[in-house]
Order: sequence, then structure tokens, then C-alpha cells
Amino acid sequence: MNQTEKSLDRAEALPTIPDLDSGKVKGWIQLVQRLEERFRRSEEKKLALEANVIAQEAQLGQLLSHLHANIASLYDNLGQSQKAEEVRRRAEALHVG
Repeated sequence: MNQTEKSLDRAEALPTIPDLDSGKVKGWIQLVQRLEERFRRSEEKKLALEANVIAQEAQLGQLLSHLHANIASLYDNLGQSQKAEEVRRRAEALHVG
């Protein structure tokens, strides 16, 4: 590879093509194929993990909404409507921001 790059840089004739049946070439081809496969699998895992994080963030948002609603309802039931309204405002600010 280095010799090919040097030849191209110098505008010289390219070196001869290596024997594709040689053990070295086959070894390099297999190595590159294994690396490509590992990269593909790691990308698939990464995408799956990202999707999982997005789903968990959505679920967490729903749980927080329910928690705020329940806290506000508790304050309403205790006759503390000002605190209930404050919880609702804070919850709304969290969901907007």
C-alpha cells in the first residue's frame, strides 16, 4: 500500500498487483472483513442502545408527569390549593423547558 501511494505521489508506474491467492493477501482481506463485521455489529448495538435510552427518557417523562399530578392532587385534598397550583406551574415549566 505504501509503495502504491508513493508511486501515485511521484506520478510513477504503479507496482505490480500482488498475487490475490497469496496467504498474506488472504489474511489481510479476512482481517478487513472481520473488522467490518465488528464495526457493523457495534453500530447495530449502538443504535439499539440509543433507541432504548429514548424510550426510557419518554417513560421517565410520563412518570414525572404522573408524580407531579399526584402531588398537586394531594395538596388539593389537603386544602392547600396554592401549593397545588405551584406544583402544577413547576411541572409545566419542566415539560416546556
